[in-house]
Amino acid sequence: MTILFLLEQDTLVRQTDERLEIFKYDKRLTDVPLCKLEAVVVFGKVILTIPVLKVLNERSIPITYLSEEGRTVATLLPEPNPNAILRAKQYQASFDQRKTLDIAREFVRGKLFNQHTVLARFSRQNERSERIGVALKSLKSCQKSLDQTTSLNELRGYEGQGASSYFGVLGELLTDTPWEFSHRTRRPPTDPVNALLGFGYALLYGDCRAALHAVGLDPYQGFLHGERYGRANLALDLMEEFRPIFVDGLVLQLLRNNGLEQDCFRNYPGGAVYLNEEGIKKFIQSYEQRKNTTFQHPVFEIQTDYRRALILQSRLLAKHLNQEIDNYLPLKIR
Repeated sequence: MTILFLLEQDTLVRQTDERLEIFKYDKRLTDVPLCKLEAVVVFGKVILTIPVLKVLNERSIPITYLSEEGRTVATLLPEPNPNAILRAKQYQASFDQRKTLDIAREFVRGKLFNQHTVLARFSRQNERSERIGVALKSLKSCQKSLDQTTSLNELRGYEGQGASSYFGVLGELLTDTPWEFSHRTRRPPTDPVNALLGFGYALLYGDCRAALHAVGLDPYQGFLHGERYGRANLALDLMEEFRPIFVDGLVLQLLRNNGLEQDCFRNYPGGAVYLNEEGIKKFIQSYEQRKNTTFQHPVFEIQTDYRRALILQSRLLAKHLNQEIDNYLPLKIR
């Protein structure tokens, strides 16, 4: 199975029998068999005909729309899983303050744990700076404090403290490279590293949303991000444990191994920096390869990859909501 990324601007996608055909100004560029499609991601000015939208919906293939620069615009999901009982339990839990806090706590726990893993992995023990050492201790301390939290605001405080420690030293992992990173910026990103992080998170957002939808959960009803209107809040929740170990790790790997060049980015008026078309293509290729990375799942104790892990974590949340397990167990990678 594959994801179809439509980057060429001013193109039209039509259905012909069991294939999608891509045209530009009446010139046929390529075609893709429907049977191999897992999802479709559309960038900018690309038109999908009504028959294409219809067949993708019938085959439960989600469509994510991004701007030409890679910012999330919209997502079209197929009909939801018919498990209305699971969604009812999800809504019930979201209105229970204790249950909401318990679930949100585990999302933050997974995020802090994996932030620690990224810093530890990419900084060799004998070359680790004092600042990175302090950040690692701060992340450990935040993790230990989570069980004493009694409100979402307190929990978010530790999440923010961990993020400050983590992003405050992330740039040190790019020493001896041409890239610099001092702090997190978004809407818009103002440097190449932030452009990569933002684009990676946009792709991850779509993947998390599709995984939750596939197991019958409502991507909009979250726990940690439950108060944010108009966003797939549960997808944002699930993203937290995957952001560091999946996207941040990929960005560091690419930049430390010369996987991207300065000419993969484009500067905009006002200081914004985004990937250009060539940069988007390179990043997407690496992102898809990253999803195929295999590891031992710490809960299921099976070999899996990040693509499958999104579904497994969604199922663990469903199991918790169905009272099959006591707690949601976040993905924690050592």
